[in-house]
Amino acid sequence: MTPLNSKFWIYFFEWEGKRKKITIGNFKKSSTTKEVGYTLEEARKAKEKFKLMLQNGVCPQNEKKALKTKQIQEVEKSLIANEKILSNIINDYFQFITSITERHKEKQRSQMNRMIIPFLGNKSIDDITAQNLLECILKIKSDGQKHRVLTLCGQIWKWAKSNYRTQTNITLDIDRKNTLPPEPKAENFKTITEKDKIKILLKMIEQYDGDISTKTALRLAPYVALRPFNIRFAEWTEFNFEDKLWIIPASKMKMKKEHIVPLTDSMINIINDIKPFSFQKSIYLFPSPISNLKTLSENTLNYGLKRLGYGDEIVAHGFRAMFSTITNEFIDDDDAHGVSRDIIEFQLAHKIDNKVGAAYNRALYLKQRTRLMQWWSDYLDDLKKI
Repeated sequence: MTPLNSKFWIYFFEWEGKRKKITIGNFKKSSTTKEVGYTLEEARKAKEKFKLMLQNGVCPQNEKKALKTKQIQEVEKSLIANEKILSNIINDYFQFITSITERHKEKQRSQMNRMIIPFLGNKSIDDITAQNLLECILKIKSDGQKHRVLTLCGQIWKWAKSNYRTQTNITLDIDRKNTLPPEPKAENFKTITEKDKIKILLKMIEQYDGDISTKTALRLAPYVALRPFNIRFAEWTEFNFEDKLWIIPASKMKMKKEHIVPLTDSMINIINDIKPFSFQKSIYLFPSPISNLKTLSENTLNYGLKRLGYGDEIVAHGFRAMFSTITNEFIDDDDAHGVSRDIIEFQLAHKIDNKVGAAYNRALYLKQRTRLMQWWSDYLDDLKKI
């Protein structure tokens, strides 16, 4: 009997001249009760098994330890095998990776869930050959997506190898040039760069008669030259109106670096127009017309441009190309803004590869960027006045 008044069946026996014991299990009065344990009859049957083991030269105690060790080894083996299942590796990779935005991560996860996991997800990564993976990728309809999925698989296999989940990165054995169709050239986003056409577009946006969030987001988009995602997910807490700065956190940026947009009076006036509809009602500047808890949907701005009759001429992302084209054209013009191409690229949150551009600092070059954004804001304002 234990200090907690629990009772156990214990079998005592002799082994190699020494007295030993082995616990059979908890005492149970009747087989009809819900208690876990052994009745007298069940304990006697277990004792007979132990006696038979002794007669065959097997120590019940040693056998119990060996069985427990084997069970532990089987559990460990199962855990190791589970860690090598491709679907588990993919899941762990996406939990680990932090160098991409959540939105981009979900797109990549969706690609794997649709194009790789249904065919290879249940297999051990060590059992998957380069041929298996290639056959899977060749089933993808889009040639561009074939290349993107292979690149993503390369990143996953590289991570798995670095974390000792496999010894070989099989993606290195796939020769893209000789096994995949040529990768399509990236298409530029549709945009408008002619002065007269921009003037008409800006005036058409001002006359947009749809949802106020969509209209105001479209009005702001040409001025800030941001990716549509950053406009749609703009939050009131990101704005410092006193210092006239929009500070976008790194988690929302493609390059995973905090980005600053110097605000002009024209930008602030546009933002103030949406305040009565969303400030203190939603965390977002431009909430969905369906719910203040949600943002405008991914295609809303493009749909707004289509409603205005510009579906074939410009997309929301095209305002960035408009900004880039025109600001670069005016670098050496008499009415130049006075900043370099590197500053323009930096304001677009593009990666700058050259040594001079790589040294730019957000704080040190904020004056130049403020000058650039004020010039651009004035340029658009002047067009609307004509």
